[in-house]
Amino acid sequence: MGKSVLLIVVHSASHRALFNKFLKSTPHSLVFAIDGEDGFDRFAEIKPDLVIAHVNAARLDGTILCQLVRQQPGGADIPFVLLGEEFVDPSEGELRKNAVGADAFLPMPFTKTMLVQTITPLLAFGRPVETEDTGVTPLTFEDADPPTAPLAEQTDEIPGKNEESD
Repeated sequence: MGKSVLLIVVHSASHRALFNKFLKSTPHSLVFAIDGEDGFDRFAEIKPDLVIAHVNAARLDGTILCQLVRQQPGGADIPFVLLGEEFVDPSEGELRKNAVGADAFLPMPFTKTMLVQTITPLLAFGRPVETEDTGVTPLTFEDADPPTAPLAEQTDEIPGKNEESD
């Protein structure tokens, strides 16, 4: 795998420094945007391999940016991670991620391990494959009806053979 380009949309200089610190020893090139509009412009310019955007980014928040990226040519294929303080509650992160079409969320504050574990599979395998909802729930073993007729008793005899015939 070559050098991945990560677009990181965060307004805080301290957050940018944290991303630099955590990812400096990885094979990633980091491109920063200071707000959502800057992030949208940079997305069009650089075609990143992954986008991380703060949900409270100025001028255009991360959730709106995600939706706009998804509408751009090739944008539906780019992994997108939402970043936010409110995601310390995982249910809030899942809800927000699913609502806007993001692939993952990262709570703030986060550790290097959390960051790497979030982005590595997305960079290695791309966006998760969405399965089509057919409306049919697959059956499980517990759903199967038990047999209604008793099972025939097993014998050692071969059907159709008469033992007395020589």
